[in-house]
Amino acid sequence: MDSFDYLQIAKIIGVTGAAWLSVMLLKTLEEADTARIEGNITALSLMATPALGQSKTDDNTPSTTLAKQWSYIYNRGKVQNPPVAAITAGSFFYLAWSTRTTTPQSQLPLLYGSAAAATLGIVPFTLLLMASTNSKLIRHTAASSKELNPGAQQSKDEEILRLLGTWTTLNAVRGLFPLVGAVIGLVAILG
Repeated sequence: MDSFDYLQIAKIIGVTGAAWLSVMLLKTLEEADTARIEGNITALSLMATPALGQSKTDDNTPSTTLAKQWSYIYNRGKVQNPPVAAITAGSFFYLAWSTRTTTPQSQLPLLYGSAAAATLGIVPFTLLLMASTNSKLIRHTAASSKELNPGAQQSKDEEILRLLGTWTTLNAVRGLFPLVGAVIGLVAILG
């Protein structure tokens, strides 16, 4: 393979990896003509955590169970998404490095570098803005609801639901970072 092939592969990995992290088009089984835009990260905020809240409302699921279910979802994402973001960003960084000598006035290295940085933005966003909420929710997974009096249990339920709401919002924002990376990468490819 020549360098052209590697560049094409890097473009495909960069844009599709960033898009997969953030956005994918889903068709519902019942209505094939209806489509929703959701992604690996954003789907958690648009589908998973609202379903957890619904199970509290509709089925009276204990809030500590909701926190445990959230932790299973969180732990899968924590294992899966950072490597995908790293590979995606690596592809964009490779493209930035490979295009640095195309023309002196070329914006391609800046665009590809920006796409990589945007995609990797999920990591500092998580560490700086979500770590506190994550830690509090994780602490609730170890606690038992059985030993609390009704007033304390209601307070705990409210806190867990509030934390899930906060996490849902922050996670939806986090899902925009790879979307921005995909759009910038696509602009570089098509520009």
